[in-house]
Amino acid sequence: MPAEAAHSVTGVLRLLGVRLNRASPHHQTVVRYALARPEPGPRKLAEFIRQATDGTCALSHGTVSNMLRRTGLSTVSARRSKL
Repeated sequence: MPAEAAHSVTGVLRLLGVRLNRASPHHQTVVRYALARPEPGPRKLAEFIRQATDGTCALSHGTVSNMLRRTGLSTVSARRSKL
């Protein structure tokens, strides 16, 4: 992802009120995919991200769940409200 795109994603997420935790290098990836596909739960979302990134972002569903919880996106309704 180009640096410009990373900054614009961060800016948009902050405007939407999404708290970003920079502890994981894949945090923005998880948040972007969660907002793009709000219906799947953490297990399916982790599988989708793994397939979409050809395994470069292989996270467990527990890690995805924790990232979503920390950003306030743990429920489908929370993810839909940020769209």
